[in-house]
Amino acid sequence: MVIAIIGLLITLFAWFLPRRSRLIRDEEDRLKEIERKAEEAVKKAELANKNIENIEKHFGIPIYADGLSAAQPPVFDPFLEGTNRMNQYQWDKAIEEFKKSIREAKGNQLVGLFNLIGYCHHQLGKLSVALENYEMSLRLAKQYDDKKGEAAATGNIGIIYQTKGDFDQALKYHREALKIDRDIGNKKGEGWDLNRIAMICQAKGDLNDAMKYYEAALEIMREIGNRKDEGTIIGNIGAVYWKKGEFDNALKYFEDALKIGQETGKKENVARQFGNIGVVYFNKGDLDKALKYHEENLKVAQEIGSKESEAAALGNIGLTYAQKGEKVKGLNYLNQALEIYKQIEAKIEIEMVENYIRDLKEK
Repeated sequence: MVIAIIGLLITLFAWFLPRRSRLIRDEEDRLKEIERKAEEAVKKAELANKNIENIEKHFGIPIYADGLSAAQPPVFDPFLEGTNRMNQYQWDKAIEEFKKSIREAKGNQLVGLFNLIGYCHHQLGKLSVALENYEMSLRLAKQYDDKKGEAAATGNIGIIYQTKGDFDQALKYHREALKIDRDIGNKKGEGWDLNRIAMICQAKGDLNDAMKYYEAALEIMREIGNRKDEGTIIGNIGAVYWKKGEFDNALKYFEDALKIGQETGKKENVARQFGNIGVVYFNKGDLDKALKYHEENLKVAQEIGSKESEAAALGNIGLTYAQKGEKVKGLNYLNQALEIYKQIEAKIEIEMVENYIRDLKEK
């Protein structure tokens, strides 16, 4: 009897051991899978954040995406693909992906997604649609008490009005964004806001005020180590010197800004500084050098899909050819610039280019 019981126990123990081993292995596999998925999620979030950082670096416009990097797959996966598309300057495809995310998104995730969609429409030159999306982002930010999102949307609305030439409205929104960013201690946002206020002062001819705001913005960017935006502001200071007719000073600042843009990979600033340097050489009468820099401007602008920068480059190339006495070429480039300015509803630039075309035709 004892032998029989011992035999039974051995049989049970023999059965239990492999079963227990399988359970341990299953649990280990389950834990490894959880760990793998967690690592994969972290890598994807890092990639999305890097994509956003790259776009901000290239264009210098705040891209608010808080809450999205930690979202669940139905929201996060199309968001990640959208940021991939943005980095390839495929704005329409990025919009499609962000709209997929919206179906399952909640709270401040929606604030970020509408901001991203607005940004993509802005790059496509669809200012009215961009404005609608930024305004939706702003309403949602207020609804969810998302102050950082509110500041980003408010500033971006100001940029749209600025592009449209409505400086009073633009200034109103930039001042509101500045107040919010200061209240929440967002130094980077504060620097951006000051820079934009300076740009409006400059456009209105208030050069001393513009310089004051640019210098305040530059101080903040240096304080927080934001070298890419430091380059943008240095270029803007150069534009003030250009407005004052101090071309050598302007050229120094533009060249410094170009160098920083190339070092940091901020392509929008690289394009802008090529154009600025071209304008200085145009003013100095060196038309061949001017043309060279404007063509570099056009090349980078088309690479990154910046309609505003592309139109500026085309217009400057047209004016340079006209100055060289090549009227037909000049008109061709000016008409291309005019078409883009009409697409992006840039009223001041439309009027300016139309005047250039009319004057050139009458010569």
